[in-house]
Amino acid sequence: MSTLTLPALKEGEEFVCDSGCGSTTPEQYDFEYSREEFPDGRVISKTEKAWRSACCHACVLVYSNLADSFTAIEDYA
Repeated sequence: MSTLTLPALKEGEEFVCDSGCGSTTPEQYDFEYSREEFPDGRVISKTEKAWRSACCHACVLVYSNLADSFTAIEDYA
């Protein structure tokens, strides 16, 4: 399974929590996007690495103080 690379922020930018907690430190986790449970007890789970906020595990945004704008960490370039 691959790991994500935390984007480098530009001057005047910070990582913030999408739930309004404020500045946060992004953490990686395994996002489960598919799960099958079978009558015999078998479970097939498909995951991919994703970012979440360390404070309350919400989505992470990049906030630009200069532009007063938010960008989802997945869309940040």
